Amino acid sequence: MEMAIQSVVMFVKVSAVLVLLAVSAHAGFFDDIQGVSSDVGNFFSNQFQNAKDLFSNNQSELDKNVERVKELLTGLKEKVKSLEPLANDAQKETLKKVDEYLAKVTEFQSEVKEEGAAKFEENKGKWQQMVTDIFDKGGLNNVVKLLGLQNSAPSSFISAALAPIFYMIFVR
Repeated sequence: MEMAIQSVVMFVKVSAVLVLLAVSAHAGFFDDIQGVSSDVGNFFSNQFQNAKDLFSNNQSELDKNVERVKELLTGLKEKVKSLEPLANDAQKETLKKVDEYLAKVTEFQSEVKEEGAAKFEENKGKWQQMVTDIFDKGGLNNVVKLLGLQNSAPSSFISAALAPIFYMIFVR
């Protein structure tokens, strides 16, 4: 009987630790930024490979992709100070340009909304050039990679913090 109780207690302790680890590992870069939709985090975490993934075939896609980049840059602007210590020199230079990029994208978004589908082909070309300039030539691709590194940092930190607790519960 006592052995069964000890087994149940051990199971509860293990389950609690595993749940804490799973919850902490799910925290991401965009989770605590006001006004950033989950679509942006999902897109740049799971779908984005390079600037061409932001090219658009119709007005709706153009609107959506411009908003995604704007929200990405807004998030970066809010997190620049926490990203700089993790960044290499090239990434730091790109982080310094986030405000400039955000201003360009915001201005372009206003133009696209004003002009609408009537000037889609022209705006499509402008957008492809802007995205190439910002992501490929401007280095934002490398900063997006840095975000991937930062997404793993909270789970690593929590795992390290929970290791002594795990040790006390199960090894003692």
